[in-house]
Amino acid sequence: MTAEALAPTDTSVTAPDGVALATTVRTPAGAGPFPASLFRTPYGRDFEMVDVNGSLSQPRVATVLQDVRGRGASGGVFDLGASDGVDGAAAVEWVAAQPWCDGNVAMHGISYAGMTQLRAALQRPPSLRAVSPARCPAWWRPLTLHEGGALCLSLAAHWLPRQAAEAPDTPDGARASLYALALEFDQVVRHQPDGSEWLDLDALRRHPAMRLPLRDRPEYEAAPVFARIWRGLFDAPYPHTWLSDPGPAADDRIDVPTLISGAWYDPWAQDQVSMFAALQRHSPPEVARQHRLVMTPFSHAPSPAGDTRHCPNAARFDDRLMAWWTQEWLESRRGPARDLAPATWYVVGADRWDEAESWPPPGVRTLTLHLAAAGSPAAGRLVDGADAATLDDGAVAWAHDPDDPVPTRGGPALGMPAGPVPQDGLSAGARPDVCSFTGAALDEPLELCGPVVASISLATDADDTDLCVKLLDVAPDGRARNIADGYVRGRFRFGPGTPPLRPGAVETFPVHCWSIAYRVEAGHRLCVDVCSSSYPRYDVPPAARQRLHTGPGRPSTLSITVR
Repeated sequence: MTAEALAPTDTSVTAPDGVALATTVRTPAGAGPFPASLFRTPYGRDFEMVDVNGSLSQPRVATVLQDVRGRGASGGVFDLGASDGVDGAAAVEWVAAQPWCDGNVAMHGISYAGMTQLRAALQRPPSLRAVSPARCPAWWRPLTLHEGGALCLSLAAHWLPRQAAEAPDTPDGARASLYALALEFDQVVRHQPDGSEWLDLDALRRHPAMRLPLRDRPEYEAAPVFARIWRGLFDAPYPHTWLSDPGPAADDRIDVPTLISGAWYDPWAQDQVSMFAALQRHSPPEVARQHRLVMTPFSHAPSPAGDTRHCPNAARFDDRLMAWWTQEWLESRRGPARDLAPATWYVVGADRWDEAESWPPPGVRTLTLHLAAAGSPAAGRLVDGADAATLDDGAVAWAHDPDDPVPTRGGPALGMPAGPVPQDGLSAGARPDVCSFTGAALDEPLELCGPVVASISLATDADDTDLCVKLLDVAPDGRARNIADGYVRGRFRFGPGTPPLRPGAVETFPVHCWSIAYRVEAGHRLCVDVCSSSYPRYDVPPAARQRLHTGPGRPSTLSITVR
């Protein structure tokens, strides 16, 4: 495809409330009318990321690029997605009514541009034929910058200042200070001799985004919309965990074929698999059969994350997949995207792709492992549930120091090193504020294929505290890599309306560690690390002394989905 093959035209689309939405139309050369795909973004409509005609020698699809309200050249006030449903549906029908369009419209896009598709599809505009949201929040949740009630600090500190700096009504003199406030990957990462990337904690503490108190950021005052959003992260945190999430209402559904392109190490990885399950549950049967889920070994960027080996076709499903999906549905033909199994995923560690009719796949089972104190103040065993009745009651303890939090290393991330990476120096014995529970060497490989959920019995001396649970793969040489992790703030551990913690009382902390497909090899061991911080992925709770209980009377467990 050459640039001359498209004729870009700038225009304006009027939203239902009269706001003018800046729009660019690119139509293929030759006689129309054409099917069209709509891309709506807050990042500037010329930053499309994926060209739906990119794999074609001759473009066949018209592309419509639009700035969401309050961003780029569009009018109105940016409202973090609240208007994207109505605005997007109106834009779909505007496109369908143009003389160069044949009345068939799809949508495409990544991240926020994935969310704009979902919100528009919920309005069920008659001309919408398909959507392909990639690596974005679930449609029934807000643009979540919290997990288990805790602020996703590195994500918020990376994303929000840049959006404030680029807002059209931000004074030019304030933009530099907002850009300086943004937490950038290369500012706080130290490259190790083995090629891994660790956070430089000293550089991180010096970064302006990490200044205390976090809530008070005068840099935002020049961008009032973003000042309200930032303060709201502290004043009104999103209280749901994935265990308390209500999911969509039965009539809150999407009735067009939907390709969900997710990634195991993306900040919205659990959103992707939860959305697919909801689509299969709530869509009309004929549409439910047309939805597709693809989970890659990527982070938010379309390339494999972490330092584990990957098979040669690990990047088999990069972002061109949404272009294929768009073309196939708009042209009413089969192809590599529509012909996929309903669920396709990469198995990390096994370095292969797998597929099934659903996620989790049929035939999986839950394996419950019990954490068992073993005489050490901060270490214990991980015991199969069949042997749990033989355990004695016990406990391990640690002190959480907010001035020396446990650093984040790997996992789902945006703007930070992501993926499965070595966890050197983070387990019990290396840090006094981490408790580790290690299982026996596996006699045969074990493949995780679904959600990982912990239930921890904990007593704290604080009014509120956090709990971080991390599942590790420990090789025979002792090197550990992260498989999955979860995080919850005590006052939100059961979602909205959670009873307050009672200092000194043993409380149950359910912790959803998200979903994963991961193979643990024979001879390796599973290990569970428990602590009270993961910085800077989350903001740091106050100081606390913790006591984790184990045994039949007050069990602490980890349930993994295996096949």
